[in-house]
Amino acid sequence: MLYLSTSDRFWSQYSYQFAHELCHHVIDSDFYTTNDKFGWFEEALCELSSIFCIDKMSQTWQTNPPYTNWKGYSSSLADYVTDVIRKPENKISKPFKGWLTENLDLLYKDRYKRTENRIVALQLFPLFRNKTEFWMTIQYLKFIKVTDDMTFDNFIDAWAEKVPDKLKELINETKTTLNDEKASS
Repeated sequence: MLYLSTSDRFWSQYSYQFAHELCHHVIDSDFYTTNDKFGWFEEALCELSSIFCIDKMSQTWQTNPPYTNWKGYSSSLADYVTDVIRKPENKISKPFKGWLTENLDLLYKDRYKRTENRIVALQLFPLFRNKTEFWMTIQYLKFIKVTDDMTFDNFIDAWAEKVPDKLKELINETKTTLNDEKASS
């Protein structure tokens, strides 16, 4: 069962939260009960799922909404995701790799650092937006046995070992993106 915490007629928020919770369901990890060191990465992927979903809905509904009279909502969905992406707290002024290295200890301790999770999600967004096969990889996260001495690079490498051969290159692209030394905005 998926639970949402929105109310009224904030349909974008419903969709945003549903995509987030559905992503948790697909990942289906037991990090909570075993070792939650990389729970923040699951949260970042679920945030990414929300951004991706609203973005995709905004595009699809321009020409193929679920109901004809919903076509006009495509621009509202586009505005919603643009507002999320452009929030000032999502901007970093240094290379992503440096930012991530500085924030890892904080993330390891608290999976719910929403701003930091969103920054990670936005770093990955172009990959997942442009090549939807990336979404097939997340279901393999649950097979990783996290240890206290595991680094984030070790975690990504373990993920690469768990996916089928045809998806390994996608994990390498993810790792390259997360190790980006160029300045991010």
